Amino acid sequence: MVTLTFNTTTKTVKISNTADKNIYEYSNIPTVKVRDGFYEVMQKEASLTEEIQIPICRLPIAQTIMFINK
Repeated sequence: MVTLTFNTTTKTVKISNTADKNIYEYSNIPTVKVRDGFYEVMQKEASLTEEIQIPICRLPIAQTIMFINK
């Protein structure tokens, strides 16, 4: 089972896997979207002309517990 913790104040995401104890941390995360049975973690990236959001991780909803912190 995978745990996704999204902090809406600091705009960070922590992803941990109980099977192998790996922990991934991402910053500049404005949102986590729900798409086609997945949680999609979007990261904000600034270019010279515009600010864009790119997906950096997709996690299956059926195998993920999501916590939202303020």
